[in-house]
Amino acid sequence: MALNISSARLRIIAADIFCSGLLFIAAAIMSGRIVRFPFDDEIYTLRIVTSNWTISELLGFFLHGGDVHPPVSYLFFWVLHAIGAGETAMRAVSCLLMAGALMLIHGWTLTFLEMRHQGPVQPVVRLAAILLFGLNALAISQGDAIRWYPLFSLLIALFLVLYLARRSPASAIPLGLAASTNFLALLLAACFFIWRYLIERRLKLRFDLTFWALFGVFALPGLITAVSLALPGFHPPHGTQFDYGVVKALLNNALGFFGGNSLGITQVWVTVPIMLITGAAIWTLAYRASPTNPLNLFLLLCVPALLMTLAGFSKPRSFLYLAPILSSLLTVFVAELVARAKMTQAIALTTLALCSLVGATISLRFNDRPFKRNTVLPLAEMLDVVRQKSESPVLALTNETVSTWLLRQTLTGPGDCVIGTGLSNSCSRDLTRYRTVVNVYVPKANERKPSWGPWSALQEYSPTFSVHLGRDFDAGVKSRLTGHMIPEHLMELKIYAVGSGSEPRQ
Repeated sequence: MALNISSARLRIIAADIFCSGLLFIAAAIMSGRIVRFPFDDEIYTLRIVTSNWTISELLGFFLHGGDVHPPVSYLFFWVLHAIGAGETAMRAVSCLLMAGALMLIHGWTLTFLEMRHQGPVQPVVRLAAILLFGLNALAISQGDAIRWYPLFSLLIALFLVLYLARRSPASAIPLGLAASTNFLALLLAACFFIWRYLIERRLKLRFDLTFWALFGVFALPGLITAVSLALPGFHPPHGTQFDYGVVKALLNNALGFFGGNSLGITQVWVTVPIMLITGAAIWTLAYRASPTNPLNLFLLLCVPALLMTLAGFSKPRSFLYLAPILSSLLTVFVAELVARAKMTQAIALTTLALCSLVGATISLRFNDRPFKRNTVLPLAEMLDVVRQKSESPVLALTNETVSTWLLRQTLTGPGDCVIGTGLSNSCSRDLTRYRTVVNVYVPKANERKPSWGPWSALQEYSPTFSVHLGRDFDAGVKSRLTGHMIPEHLMELKIYAVGSGSEPRQ
């Protein structure tokens, strides 16, 4: 799509995308993003980037099948950490990357509408676009992650803008880097292949050879990782994400994507308007658009997410790259209604969509009916109790990943030790060597309390302090749906005084 827009209109478009980016960042900060505790997947990234590996050791680990993901995102965060960035700074950078992805697609969408309607975009459409891009619930909830999702989203947005706006073979560079960030990009590259050669029917030898050569070069780390994972003798992937049933995966991904990965089961009604409006937008645009309309490429890029869901994949934040794409489709849908003199419908549908997005965003900070219980654990309360009621040397026991990470950072006194998930250490199992033992237990469906080693020995003592922290008011509903008893409380904390002459209970 060659651009032929006056400089005055381009300045207006630049002002609009600046507003949507600023709105996104403000909403992210106000909803408790950036300055927060890590979630479980972030812990894996943090363990790697804060290790003492050299850059060659880091690349060697991933290029030899050490992880199911290619190395680029880990290398990115490793560099940030090497120059002094802490967790909060890394999340701020991720948030800026996500803002960049939203702003790129927002800008392209407005230029597309200018060219399509041969005139300036209506003010009501411009306002709708700012709100739909700036208040995207999934982007706000996951856009600050110390994971591959925000970087991947920016790379896909760069690819789309460079190709659709400039038809530049350089668009292969971000697509190749995306393939070295996550294998999902290979499916998106296949969608682009279908789009260019079967739908657009474009074949320009010089462009195509340059494009795929560049793609191959920048996708090489990802391809090497893929081959390493397939060959025997290397570390296997850490587990599959394709172990959910089709119905469960569909429900989880739909609720997680449109609910910002935060709304609980009894709050699903909040997402109904945005789901229905998005469905109507996709149907209308697919039905009305000519085959070579660039919007059909956007629709094609939704197909891998659908196929993965039907295969049992249930991790909605992995589809973060679709957040700006769906905001673009909704904006074009609103513009089409306005162009057909259906202003009332356009305003009503935009308002309903924003109600869903705002509701999901608010729940990120204030939510006692969570989509995932481990995203709202009362970690601050737990750490406060541990600091107040424990004396070194302390032994902390926990069955939860984030608690393990935080307790290791908190308990730094002489003789303090932590035994937890994903942590190998040489803690003494002799409880009498510690003045205080802290037991942090997070109830999980179909999982019993640990009963081996120090957990078993701890049963001989009575806690000096015991409390249940956090509440999930959807626990009863989840218990009925899963068939497993899930307690209402989110965390159980017990403090034991086992040293200094204390005796086991009789």
